[in-house]
Amino acid sequence: CALPISPRAEEVVRCPICGNLFSASEVDQHVNQHLDEDQELENLNAALQRQESSPTKALCLDEDDERIASLLQEIEAEAAEKPISLEGCTAVITRQKWNTHLVEHDSMLALAISNEEKHTTTQTSSLLPPIFQQQPAPDILTRQYKDTEAIHKGVIGLIRDCFNSKADPECTVRLSGEIDFFESQRCEDLGWACGYRNIQMIASHLLLTSSEACNRLFGGVGFVPSIYSIQEWLDAAWAEGFDPQGCMELGGKVVGTQKWIGTTECCSTLRQFGVRCSIVDFTKASSSADHVQLVNWVWNYFTPRVASGQNVTRLRSEVAYMSNKAPLYFQHDGHSRTIIGVEKRRKKGKEEVFLLVLDPSCRASELFGSLRRQIHWERFIKRGIHTFRKSEYQVLCVDEGFMRKGSAEYEQSKVISAIKIS
Repeated sequence: CALPISPRAEEVVRCPICGNLFSASEVDQHVNQHLDEDQELENLNAALQRQESSPTKALCLDEDDERIASLLQEIEAEAAEKPISLEGCTAVITRQKWNTHLVEHDSMLALAISNEEKHTTTQTSSLLPPIFQQQPAPDILTRQYKDTEAIHKGVIGLIRDCFNSKADPECTVRLSGEIDFFESQRCEDLGWACGYRNIQMIASHLLLTSSEACNRLFGGVGFVPSIYSIQEWLDAAWAEGFDPQGCMELGGKVVGTQKWIGTTECCSTLRQFGVRCSIVDFTKASSSADHVQLVNWVWNYFTPRVASGQNVTRLRSEVAYMSNKAPLYFQHDGHSRTIIGVEKRRKKGKEEVFLLVLDPSCRASELFGSLRRQIHWERFIKRGIHTFRKSEYQVLCVDEGFMRKGSAEYEQSKVISAIKIS
């Protein structure tokens, strides 16, 4: 959670290596301690390499080399019990490999602990996408890392294969384009960050299917960054004037906190990159009614549009079709998920409709294991209309094309409203 800071209190800064919070006057000294440890490890590894390269190493160890070897063994034992990682980089590594891993982040760390808001040094230009190499780059660009532990690829293709293996002629399935599944991490973000994980899934589709999105999203880095980075981008969107009401409700800042976000925050995050997106509210006509409008709208969204007089033909006897449509951000009170398709089938003369939903809180090992074995996979993704018991649901959909930053359309998109269907 965010630390309460009085207006006169010293600024609190997060260590970019271990993630702990320190005052601005202490953070530089703290980071240097990490770097000193790294230098010591480099010296120890160099000594070990000298020993291993000597054919008589067992006979020529002096007291210093024996001490170094002993210290290295102690560090190896400690690292086995206490792995380390970088803030914003979810790779958890042993200390023996720390030096190699830190090289990848070295230039970024120098910028991450700086108080400057923009940098023009050539030291970091090679780390940034081409569109930023000739102009000052915000600090946020230098702190973005892939959320490698949470990413699981190929989920839509596996779901399509599961449906097609059944070859049910009474069943038709419409799927989104391919996405990466982002799993909530049990010890880090489970219970509060579902909104961010769903943003990551939608963004992954855009990056997988659009070169324009690769140039626009997250400063053009070409990958989906961590939750912390998305929090920074949301704060940046608010600072630019997106969704002033939502900004005020959440205190104007989410970075480094566990504040829940929803559909409007997803909308602000995407629109700041010029992504066209819309929010649709679905409200039940009565407490006993079903959300028929919701499932029908989702079916129409994923169904390809064809010109008058044309027919959509079934390829080979496939049941499921992957479209080029983006997945849908799916919000209700207390939780959000990602809709990746819809199924219609006839059973005993009656039509049934199921939404196909990915939940970030689902364990990826169980989901992907069931999909690959094609056993009991339905329970992870299929949700019948009777399961939607909330009175109101919100859906965010990505529309075609991109807005030009600074255009009238872009400026108008900063005011967020919803289309209401009941």
